Amino acid sequence: MAVFSLTCERVIPMNKNASIIILYTSNILAGFFIIGLIPLFFEIGVECTYPVNEGICSGFMIVLANVCLLLFYIIFMFSHVDLRWVNWVACGSVGVCIPGMLVYRERYTRLDVDTVLIDS
Repeated sequence: MAVFSLTCERVIPMNKNASIIILYTSNILAGFFIIGLIPLFFEIGVECTYPVNEGICSGFMIVLANVCLLLFYIIFMFSHVDLRWVNWVACGSVGVCIPGMLVYRERYTRLDVDTVLIDS
C-alpha cells in the first residue's frame, strides 16, 4: 500500500510504463493479501468472543464494516473532496493493524472445549 501511495503521489519518479506496472502490481498484491486476511480476522473475532455465538460475532463484525464503508462512500458523494487521501488511509489502516496483531495473544477456548468433549 505504501508503494502504491508513493507512486500515486509521484514520490517514486518513473517513466509512464514503469509507473503503470508498479501501480498495477502493488494494487493487485495489496488486494490479494488484504482480502486473504478477512477469514482470519473473522476466525480471531469468533475465538476472542467464544461464549458468544459465532453468528452474533460475525454479524457484528459485518455490520461494523458496512457502517465504516457507508461513511467512507458518503464522503465520495461530495465532488469538492480531494481523493488523494484515500490511498494514505488504506496504507495507514494496514499500518495500524499490524502492531495490534503482533501484540495479540490468541486463546483457543473453542478448541479447548472441543478437545475436552472428544477426550471424554
